[in-house]
Amino acid sequence: MKTKLLLNPGWDGWCRLHKAPQRGEERPERWIHTHDELELNIGVSGKGRYLIDGRSFDIGYGTLLWLSPEQAHLLVDESQDFRMWVAVIRARGIKKEKSDRRFCVQPTPDEVVFLAELCRQLAATKQREQFNAGIRFLFMRAEEMIERFECDDAALHPAVTRATRFMKHMVSAPSVNHVSRQAGMSRSQLSRVFKKQTGLTLVEYRQSMQLERFLFLYGAGTKRNLMESALEAGFGSYIQFHRVFQRRFHCGPREYFSTIKP
Repeated sequence: MKTKLLLNPGWDGWCRLHKAPQRGEERPERWIHTHDELELNIGVSGKGRYLIDGRSFDIGYGTLLWLSPEQAHLLVDESQDFRMWVAVIRARGIKKEKSDRRFCVQPTPDEVVFLAELCRQLAATKQREQFNAGIRFLFMRAEEMIERFECDDAALHPAVTRATRFMKHMVSAPSVNHVSRQAGMSRSQLSRVFKKQTGLTLVEYRQSMQLERFLFLYGAGTKRNLMESALEAGFGSYIQFHRVFQRRFHCGPREYFSTIKP
C-alpha cells in the first residue's frame, strides 16, 4: 500500500527517533507499504526486524538500513528497548543506480555515533536551509558507508513466499485453506510460520492486499463508486470492507476521501 509521507513545503525531508511501544501501550497497526522518498534507518538500541520485498532483515544497535523509493517494507517485530533514527529525503536528485539498490550494513562504532548525533541535531533543527543541507549530508555520508558492505539477510520460508505471491495476484479473496494448499503446507503450520516471519496473520495480509486493490480501483472517487470497488477488490460485503478500512485508517472511507480530494 502506497503511503504519502507528510513533508513540510520547502523541506527536503524529516528525521525522527522511533521508539517501540512499552508494556501496556497499544501497538499501532502497521501495514506493508511503499513511498516515493528515500529512507534511512539507524538502530541505536534493542532489536527489530524488517520485512522488505519478501526478505527478512534484522536491525539492532549500529545497523544502517537503506530503503529505496517505492520499496515495500514493514517493521514486523521489535523489542521494548528498540530505538532507531528514521530519516527520509525527497528522491529528486538521487542517482537511479543508487536509489534502486538496497543495503543493510554495520558501520564502525565511531560512524554509528557520528550518524546518530547528526540525526539528533537534524531532529532539533528549526531552520529550513540548515536542515536541508544537513539531511543531504547525512544521506551522502550514509551512501559512502554502505558502498563498503553487502547486506547480510535471510530469505523467507518458500511456503511464505508462495503464499504472498498467490494472494497478491488473486482477484477474489482466497480462503486460508486455499492459500495453504497453494503454499504446499498445512493450514496450522503455514499460519504459524507466516505470522512469525511477516508479523501479520494470513487474513491480515490478505486484507492488506484487498485494500491496496480497492485504492487502485476506486481512484479517490474518479473511477467508480465505493461499493463496486470494494466488491471487485475481493471483499465479501460492504460491511466487511468498511470494518477493515476503519481499522486501517481510523475513519470511514467517505470521510477519508473527502480529506484528500482536491
